[in-house]
Amino acid sequence: ITKIGPYSKLSSPIQMEALINSGDDGLVYVDLIGENGRLMVSEVLDFRNYDAKNFYISPEIPFQINSAAELARLVVYTRDMFGQMISLVSVDVLLMQMGSSDLTPPEVELEPYRVDTPREGTLITGGMVSINGSARSVNNNPLIVELIDEKGAVVGSGSVQVSQPSDGSTHVPFRVDVPYTVTHRVRVRLAIHQESATRIPGMVWMTSTILFLEP
Repeated sequence: ITKIGPYSKLSSPIQMEALINSGDDGLVYVDLIGENGRLMVSEVLDFRNYDAKNFYISPEIPFQINSAAELARLVVYTRDMFGQMISLVSVDVLLMQMGSSDLTPPEVELEPYRVDTPREGTLITGGMVSINGSARSVNNNPLIVELIDEKGAVVGSGSVQVSQPSDGSTHVPFRVDVPYTVTHRVRVRLAIHQESATRIPGMVWMTSTILFLEP
């Protein structure tokens, strides 16, 4: 999300801009979640006619609120051919019933989670995935790592606490060993995400890659 920063004051319709890598289905999903966790708006944007995988989008998201102002979360995500989430980005905003929008600059300008090893498509055996990477955490909650099969079942999970960068570095190295249980070769999505640190629950950022697991 390239235009709207944290706690931007937004009137309807939201003028959003984002750099998107569309999912396997060519669709981009946009949700607006209210402060009590309710789904206020859910839109599906169709980019199946686009040849490019990476492109900017600028949809208008209309909304209605009953109070003068309400805290909300704007969420953008994509899915793969199995309906599994590929990536998710979000920003908490303040919805205004009246007045003009007042935007703050985006805080997340670099990809928060980088996985160095294993590389995408790696075949792993032995019941343990050792993940080496670096992170620029979007909040103080731990990174949650999950191995998700094509049916959506979590076959392995772990977590790691990563401090905020210092000394001019952009990311902090991390390592986490994730045990898994499979009975045959399985294609899984290695997903890394963080949960909300505000009163709106849910996932706030997620990235993923594909691995193959054997017992």
